[in-house]
This record gives sequence, C-alpha cells and structure tokens, in this order.
Amino acid sequence: MSQVTGARLVVDSLKREGVDTVYVLPGDPVGPITIACAKDGMKVIAVRHEQAAAMAAQAHSFLTGRIGVCIAASGVGQTNTLTGIANAYANCWPLLVIGGSSELRRRNMGDFQELPQVEYTSPITKWAYAAEGIQRIPTLINIAINKAITGRPGPVYLDLPAEMISGTVEEEDVVIPPPVPEPARPLADPQKVTQALEVLRNAERPLLIVGKGTASSRAEEELLRFVEETRIPFLTSPMAMGMLPPDHPMNVSAARTQALKGADTILLAGARFNWMFHFGQPPRFAPDFKLVQLDIDPGEIGINKPADVGLVGDAKMVMRQLVEALA
Repeated sequence: MSQVTGARLVVDSLKREGVDTVYVLPGDPVGPITIACAKDGMKVIAVRHEQAAAMAAQAHSFLTGRIGVCIAASGVGQTNTLTGIANAYANCWPLLVIGGSSELRRRNMGDFQELPQVEYTSPITKWAYAAEGIQRIPTLINIAINKAITGRPGPVYLDLPAEMISGTVEEEDVVIPPPVPEPARPLADPQKVTQALEVLRNAERPLLIVGKGTASSRAEEELLRFVEETRIPFLTSPMAMGMLPPDHPMNVSAARTQALKGADTILLAGARFNWMFHFGQPPRFAPDFKLVQLDIDPGEIGINKPADVGLVGDAKMVMRQLVEALA
C-alpha cells in the first residue's frame, strides 16, 4: 500500500479543480505545499506580505473568472490575510485561502503561532473550516471551492493543522470527489421580467446602472444588446468599466450626477446602492424614482431603496431574458 502526504493531496486537489496559480508567502507549516506546487509546474507567485497574496489572488479571480488561491503560514501569516479576505467578502469575489496552523496535539499549550484562525476568519467568509483528517483534504477543497463560486461568490477558508500537511495517509483511504461543476446560472421569474419591462417602457427618463455583478457573470454581450435595442442611457460602476464600450453614444458616465438625479426609473444591474451610489437616496437621486433591481442574491433586493421589481438571477441570463422579451 502506498502513502500520500497531505501536501500532495492539496496540490492534486487544486489541479483537479483547474487551479494553475497560487499566491503565497512561503513559511511553516505550508512549505511542503508550495514546494509540491512548484514541482508540479504550477505557477507559484511569492509575495512580501500575506495581505498582498490575498489581494492578488482575488484580482486573479475577478480577471480570469477562475478561483484565486492564496496560501498562508500559521499565526500571523494567516491573520495577515484577513484584510484581503474582508475585501473579497465585500466585493463578492471568489477566493480560497488555505492557512497552515499549529499542531492539534499542542493546542492550548501555547504552541508556536497558535491562534484561533477559523474563529477569526468565519465572520468575513462564506465558509471557514479546519480539516479533521488528512484523508478529508480533497473533499474539503471541493466543498470550499463550491461554496466560493456558487450563488453570490465570496471568500472561503480552509485551515490545515501542521500534521495534516506533512503527515501521510493510505491512498486507498482517500475519497476523490469529482471536480466542482460550473455554478448554476439561475433565471429570473418570467412574470418579474415582464413587469420589469413594463416599468421601463413607462419611464420618461430611464437609466441603466451597470455593476460588477455583470462582470462576474460575463454579461457583456447581453448588456450591449439590451442597450442597443432599448436605447436606454447607462453608466457603470468603477469595477464594471469596460462592460459596455466607453465611447458608446448612450454612455452618460461623464454626466453621472445629472443622470442619477434626473432618472425617473433605474435598472440596477449587478450593483448595490451603497456609498458608491449614495445609497440611492436624495439629493443625489429623485425622491420618487422607480427601481428595477437585478441581483443573484435575493437578500440584496430592496436594500436602502425598495425595489418596484426585483429580478433575482444570474446577470448574464437575466439580461438575456430581458432582451428576448423585448421582441
């Protein structure tokens, strides 16, 4: 019977999920993972601070559409990633952080860099968990990535005690799950689509606000078709720049203040009425404008401004529904 290390299971699991790049500041006890990544031909990008690793990994995710992975050493190495994790959580970017931690057999004994890492990380992740056995590593990485990319994306954290990384287990005891499938792209309620278009048709001064949720969904084509067919003016959030041509005649970003205040109906697509859009409140907005809000997270509908119509679904698919319903 052959033995396999936890580090080897981590690398094989990441590769099985299509990961080819990791961001890391090497250190104990995660050194064997980064060495195995490099030996297997993965791109190992070493940084000078773990916060940079977490930030770079989430940028990788946003730009490539594939989950970014950050690996951190125990204790201060892991806690240095917290700002990056919080940023991914706020921006709804999928991110997998794998953190080494102190040995289980020395917990509560004052072990080197012993900290409650899962407890620190839980409030700013979709899922945070400590591995309880080497043989569980492939399953836990599979669960983590599934959690990160499904629904409203976000960061996840997998804690690996030192003995889970350098220790070994019989290969036959390891369950290898199939790779995580592409996340479902839910459609909006067709009745809501009809209602949304009715509200937009009755508008005198409609406006489309394009947010980064459309970028995560890769909805460029559907957005352009919608704008071309409806001739509704649009502006984009900073993280959605480029989703529509900046030189398009319906782009009113240069007159943002006037466009926001003058709109009597707004289609908010993959954006939020947070500080960036003045919470959807007067005097930046008309006091009685109608709102059609598109978001993959039903919990986002109606925050700070009640929605006249809520479209819950994937931005790409819902924009396609709107375009097709125009015919």
